[in-house]
Amino acid sequence: MVSLRIPLPRRALAFVPAVLLLAIAFAGCPDKQAGGPDSGKADAGPVDAGPADAGPPRCTADSACASREYCDIPSGECLQARTCRDDYDCLQPAMGPDGIVDDYCSAEMCFCDAAVGSCRPRRGRCQPCAGDAECGSTAAYESYLAGCTDYQGKKVCLPKKDLGCTPGYVAQTDSPFCAPVGGSCDAQFPCISDAECDALGPMPVCDTMRGICVKSCLFDYQTGQSSCPPGQVCHVDGRLLTANNPNFGGGKCGAGCDGAGAFACSTGTACTDDGDPVRVSPLVRRCRPPPPKCVRDADCPADPDGHSWGYCDRATLGCKGGCRADSDCNAGYACENRVCKPMGCIRQNPDGSVGGANLYCGGPNVTAGQLGQFCCGEPGGYPAADCPTGVKAGDCFDATDPPWCGDCSLQTYPTPPGTRPQESRCVTHALAAATKKIMWHACDKLARAACPARWQCEAWIQWCDTDADCDGSQGSCADIDMGDTYGKAKGCVCNNGQACPAPSQPGKDRDGNDTGICESFWCTPRYCFPQQGG
Repeated sequence: MVSLRIPLPRRALAFVPAVLLLAIAFAGCPDKQAGGPDSGKADAGPVDAGPADAGPPRCTADSACASREYCDIPSGECLQARTCRDDYDCLQPAMGPDGIVDDYCSAEMCFCDAAVGSCRPRRGRCQPCAGDAECGSTAAYESYLAGCTDYQGKKVCLPKKDLGCTPGYVAQTDSPFCAPVGGSCDAQFPCISDAECDALGPMPVCDTMRGICVKSCLFDYQTGQSSCPPGQVCHVDGRLLTANNPNFGGGKCGAGCDGAGAFACSTGTACTDDGDPVRVSPLVRRCRPPPPKCVRDADCPADPDGHSWGYCDRATLGCKGGCRADSDCNAGYACENRVCKPMGCIRQNPDGSVGGANLYCGGPNVTAGQLGQFCCGEPGGYPAADCPTGVKAGDCFDATDPPWCGDCSLQTYPTPPGTRPQESRCVTHALAAATKKIMWHACDKLARAACPARWQCEAWIQWCDTDADCDGSQGSCADIDMGDTYGKAKGCVCNNGQACPAPSQPGKDRDGNDTGICESFWCTPRYCFPQQGG
């Protein structure tokens, strides 16, 4: 039997004194083996859609609706249309019960479809059309007259130049119509009002100074700042407050409102102090849904009894407790059926990873004599069927002693459940004060759940008793001197062309050179000895 004084693999140096040096030179091990492994708060959370119910398909044009209905594009619903005899009937504003104009035909945005006697939304400039009537070609339209004409290969509504071109358009020398200043209807979309901009599109509001549709502005709740020019604030546009609108909560830049009618807030909003009073002073005065209505999650109070941060339900503009996703729940809780429930150790974290014993179970030395815990059912650890009686999937349970730290000299304990590269070994572990045998349990370095919480899955020597444990001709069993603290132990070496037995592999020193020692991954029992605890 050969006696060697050899440093352990570099990854085990946390357990072995760094002063150990290689005592003899080795030819190294061939790089082959028979096999074996070597292997808080989102502001715009998901829409509160409720139970899955597809319902009728969303409409995108009046043609999808009945003759007495029109398509409300923002909501995708077919709604009851007003009756009419001519365009003038569609231009009379309808008043809501509070005396405020509340009608899809306001601002000359309807024409009379004489064939069915219904007021339908007028086609905006540069929008596709089938005839002049839907563009607003009669004298009833004082804002601008328009007709349906061929432009760049498409039939679209364009303003007529005889009464002057609207903002965003210029007169054409060889046509009775005005053309968009960008030279194309597909460029920056021309407009004179927000109603002509697609509330669901990337440019939902109208910059009336330039006559083009632009992006909605954004408001930072914590800083009180917005994407608007200095001196302006971001007013929420009521058209954008539909649950599935990608521009939800956005709006339009303008001078601050004073609450006395100097600034006209859009439908569904009111002049309100807004911002975070802890971080923002003074608060910004802007148009937004008035409290207790909400427009973002940060508007809502926490729900401590429900273990939730609280969130804004976009469908109702009301604050709710509970959750839509794990991110709505306090730390340690996960969203299940819209309720924040304690997160078991095998529940997924918000980033999709599994929490496991290292995050949610007790580690070594948490209390006197506690060796660490396992997470029942954690991938790479104990299968739920093999957990102790009464322990169910997602529960933490204590590692037993033995087999983890008890003296195994009188009994060899079985290999713990789960997928392990090799069987456990009962190995003499020499300490300065005592000598006893400890069970070493193999682990896969990529599946650390095989070890109790906080234990390490580290490279160590491939234990052996005889050459047969090292596959005979491929490797040999030698005495390895691990220093005064740890004494000698038998391990497989691979010198003079020998190979390491599976699942071990050739070890390397700190400089990346072969040590001549075969290394495997084990749950190192440092926590079995207080002076070696982590």
